Amino acid sequence: MRKFNKKIFSLAAIIGLGTITTCSTVITSCGALEAKNLTIDGVPTVIGTIINNAGSWSNSFKLLNDGKEVDNSKVEWKLFSNEPEENEEKDISFLKIENGLISWESLDETKIGTYEVLVTAKYLDKEVDHDFSFIVGSNKGLVFTKSPDAKSYILTTDSTMQNNTDPVVIPTTYTEGDITLPVTSIGDNFTPGVAFNQAFYIPDTITSIGNNFFNNAAKFNKELRIPDSVKSIGQNFMVSCAAFNSPLILPSGIDTINEYFLRGCSSFDNEIIIPNSVKTIKEGFLFSCSSLSKPFVVPSSVTSVGEKFLTGCNKFALGIYIYASASAFSISNQSFSTNVPTAEIYTGGLVINVSSKADLETFERNFPNSDSDPYRNIVFAIKD
Repeated sequence: MRKFNKKIFSLAAIIGLGTITTCSTVITSCGALEAKNLTIDGVPTVIGTIINNAGSWSNSFKLLNDGKEVDNSKVEWKLFSNEPEENEEKDISFLKIENGLISWESLDETKIGTYEVLVTAKYLDKEVDHDFSFIVGSNKGLVFTKSPDAKSYILTTDSTMQNNTDPVVIPTTYTEGDITLPVTSIGDNFTPGVAFNQAFYIPDTITSIGNNFFNNAAKFNKELRIPDSVKSIGQNFMVSCAAFNSPLILPSGIDTINEYFLRGCSSFDNEIIIPNSVKTIKEGFLFSCSSLSKPFVVPSSVTSVGEKFLTGCNKFALGIYIYASASAFSISNQSFSTNVPTAEIYTGGLVINVSSKADLETFERNFPNSDSDPYRNIVFAIKD
């Protein structure tokens, strides 16, 4: 497996590409012609979005022989996927190369992501190669603002995001003038608008997401992957996103789930994965997610669950699997909706601390122990 340069240039356009790799010197004799110091030159860039549109790069690759351009008609060009050995190779069959010009057929949102590609040029029975990286997607509607320390960019949106018809890819870097800085944060009130329903890709350079990320994005029903690079997520992550029903897989680096993570997401009834890094779940985690019926696990790392944890989740009746620390875990009766009297807590016989005598009585009444199921031998105790 050839080594390749992973650095990605995020152009203000749609695709960022790696730097040119200097190819090895090749010298041979073939009649009157010689292949000397073969190198591949050119940094392809894109004009416009490529998703759902056929097209080609505006600048083609060139093969240079001792610094002079070779007739492309005499060069055999090929493209290969050049993924790291530990990763599955990505399908690049949507790309083709002819006379050094890379083009593609009509694409769909499944192609969003980062690609590592190797282009080779064969000339006079000698071959050189060049690797590059690119990201498929559009950055239409994104606004880039320098952070207070001027070392990175914070993302927000403008009104064009509302009617964006292109899948959105957040770039890893942004260039303004001759300065390129990483994009590391999504700011407060990122809300893309009621009509927004495009595939959305968050790269693993993002470390924080502010308050009110998707507020009233009522039509959004695509998958939303939060990379493990994200260490903090603000309040009201998704509010009134009535169509959203993708798996909710939280990043493994966060320790707190802030207030009203999902609120009023009335279609949500999918997998929920809370990582072992989470210690606190604040108020309103799944508030008024009225279609939720699937059970999920609260890992043993969690020491407290806030009020309105499942309030308004009127269909939830299949069980919460709480693997809690006997000495630290606390929960209030107000964490649950009065419309969910049949919800079950599975604790493996651990103690659950509750807030008051009234809560204790309510828990004992609504979450009875089971003689046949050891995971439902629950002890409720009023916390000090």
